[in-house]
Amino acid sequence: MGNMIARVAKKPGLWKKVLIFFSLVGPGVITGSVDNDAGGITTYSVAGALYGYNLLWTLIPAFIVLLIIQEMNARMGVVTEKGLADLIRENAGVKVTFFHFSWFTAGGYKQYDDRICRGRGQHGDISCS
Repeated sequence: MGNMIARVAKKPGLWKKVLIFFSLVGPGVITGSVDNDAGGITTYSVAGALYGYNLLWTLIPAFIVLLIIQEMNARMGVVTEKGLADLIRENAGVKVTFFHFSWFTAGGYKQYDDRICRGRGQHGDISCS
């Protein structure tokens, strides 16, 4: 009887397995689902309906480019112990860094605005110009 209790105690429970799984996969799932808002899902659905699988080949070069850029930035961060903005500022100056990051921020807001207008403008809720 003692051996049976010892075996049961050593076996990890279902909740422990689930907790370990989500602790490993959780950040990736959260990061991957950040951009899945109403405008994004509408865009993906319309693109899928129009093009089907014809643009699927673009995932391969996009993945390769993203992999190279992420690896390069991670290596620079590990070696220099600085972020990308710090490295750009040191090599190009404050004005160039400010211009680039202002440009990226404005592009992000423009993309967000386009998605809002695309998602809601079709239903007449808001007027987008």
